Amino acid sequence: MHSFTLCLALLAGGQASYGPLDGLKILKAADTQDHPGTPAPAGAVVLFDGKSTEAFQHRDGKSPIGWKVTPEGFLEVKGGDIVTKEKFSTPMHLHVEFRVPYMPKASGQGRGNSGVYVQGRYEVQVLDSYGLDSKDNDCGGIYGVAKPLVNACKAPTVWQAYDIDFTPPVFEGGKKVKEGVITVKQNGVTIHDQQKITKDNTTAGLGGNPAEGGPILLQDHGNPVQYRNIWVVKKTKAAADGGNAREEKLAGNPGSTVTPAGFLDRGNDEGMIRRVKDRIEDRSQNLLGKLRNRLRGR
Repeated sequence: MHSFTLCLALLAGGQASYGPLDGLKILKAADTQDHPGTPAPAGAVVLFDGKSTEAFQHRDGKSPIGWKVTPEGFLEVKGGDIVTKEKFSTPMHLHVEFRVPYMPKASGQGRGNSGVYVQGRYEVQVLDSYGLDSKDNDCGGIYGVAKPLVNACKAPTVWQAYDIDFTPPVFEGGKKVKEGVITVKQNGVTIHDQQKITKDNTTAGLGGNPAEGGPILLQDHGNPVQYRNIWVVKKTKAAADGGNAREEKLAGNPGSTVTPAGFLDRGNDEGMIRRVKDRIEDRSQNLLGKLRNRLRGR
């Protein structure tokens, strides 16, 4: 009886869990706090809002989707990869929220594994990589292309978010003249900044002609990863080009650039710094002059 109970306990330990994080070393308290949920904004293409899987189909385009919506409104991985029915060929902003189970007895790629494939080709890895020195096959990595700039993972069982800005590669006459570019924020932290995608298809992607659009693919790697709040905002080419203007100079301020998020980055513009210093000095002299006049009038 004792041996049977021990066997059951070991089996339970190897199973995925969304329960307590017993035995896990927490690096900071914020790592156990869910990233806030972000519903789709007006005009977005809603892929999953907690209710319906209508936007998706099985990867083979024939079999029924095995993924289920939990009573809480979460989409749980089961039964093979799924892809959106719609294909995307223009620049986009993709928002995906996910959480991975706690699997303390598993390791490596067997620990909360899934993935988000843009155009069905370029994978942003989903994995329990909490506290690791992340590589390109860890959570946040663009599989086989680039590791994240920083490990921004929360602990397993905790909700996380990807905000992915993607500009497809450019083809002319069937030849690629410009690589695709991707910027990724994980939990609000930039983990890829204007990263060029040097492959036409990452591991287990759909492949196909990279000059054509493709769906969003969510991967089934055998672990019950969960998703919520999945949506896309399509961007015009002009908006995407504006977001990629990090290297473009602004008129009247040669050292300034525009970040992918649309913020003004003054850079190291010596002229701007000098003008600010001059303005501070002028204001200081003006204040000193007024103070002297007051003292003389006493």
